Amino acid sequence: MAGSALGALGVGLTTTAATADSCGTTAPTPGSPSVPLPDGGTVWASGSGTSGSAGIAGPHGYLYAQGSASGGTIQGSSTDVSQLNGRMTVSTSPTVCIAGASA
Repeated sequence: MAGSALGALGVGLTTTAATADSCGTTAPTPGSPSVPLPDGGTVWASGSGTSGSAGIAGPHGYLYAQGSASGGTIQGSSTDVSQLNGRMTVSTSPTVCIAGASA
């Protein structure tokens, strides 16, 4: 539905919903400064000029965002109960992918 609404506005949106493997995300590299969490994870926010990133990563998965003047990406993955991967890219060719698998 969102894709068709955006299409009516002249914005092309590619969407995917499939198995978790087909919607892989890239584990983040924590930026600096970062702060350790009690569970062994890390939270961070960093940037310079017109780009930056912020996220949280730990033993149960990760969620992070990175961006610049030309666009950005939000990605995440969870290993609790079932594997869930997702990502959204904002650019001149926006995409959304959400996938899951039962444990």
